[in-house]
Amino acid sequence: MKAHGRPTDYSPDFDEKFYKAMAEGLTMEAACGLVGTTKANAYEWLKVHPSFSDAVSRGRSAQQLWWENTGRAGIVGKLPRFSAAGWIFVMKNLFKWQDNSMVEVLSDPRNSEVVQTQLEVLKQKFDKLLVLERERQQADDDYDAERGNKNQS
Repeated sequence: MKAHGRPTDYSPDFDEKFYKAMAEGLTMEAACGLVGTTKANAYEWLKVHPSFSDAVSRGRSAQQLWWENTGRAGIVGKLPRFSAAGWIFVMKNLFKWQDNSMVEVLSDPRNSEVVQTQLEVLKQKFDKLLVLERERQQADDDYDAERGNKNQS
């Protein structure tokens, strides 16, 4: 049976073009604009051209590397006018990052040793705060008692 419809304009050099564009942080969809094609064509090429599928797969990894490197540089002050909020937005949307709740962190058995260590650190800090609060309360009581004695004289 013959294929119907207009053939797509796939070219083997698109593999490298897509990979390079994605390695600079662009999405596959943005790379479509660079080569003058549509998303529909690119998704079709993923199915029928193994080399293109491989290039896009490697491109996605390189794309995430680019964004993570950009974020690290921005967070440590190497990028002027870096927007952490904007970067987080991109990471959540492109790479499905999400905020973890404390329940998720605590319930993950892979985190048990780390969680236990952090709990011990928090307990030590809490104990120090408790001692400081008792000392402050004692100082307040002593001050009030001293003032009371002076007012009675």
